[in-house]
Amino acid sequence: MQNLKIRELIEKSRLKHYEIAEELGINETSFSRLLRKELSENKFIEVSNAIKSLTSKIGVEV
Repeated sequence: MQNLKIRELIEKSRLKHYEIAEELGINETSFSRLLRKELSENKFIEVSNAIKSLTSKIGVEV
């Protein structure tokens, strides 16, 4: 369920995977692989914080 929430946040924010990966300090392909399996609670928080950080920078409300 965590991955579905992340995917919904990405869609609503209209961010690209590479933008989130860059914010996390990882490669885009690593980010895509990360989403293949269910995220741990810590990873979910880390990714959602990155999305929130990016959306606040560009002025998009999620």
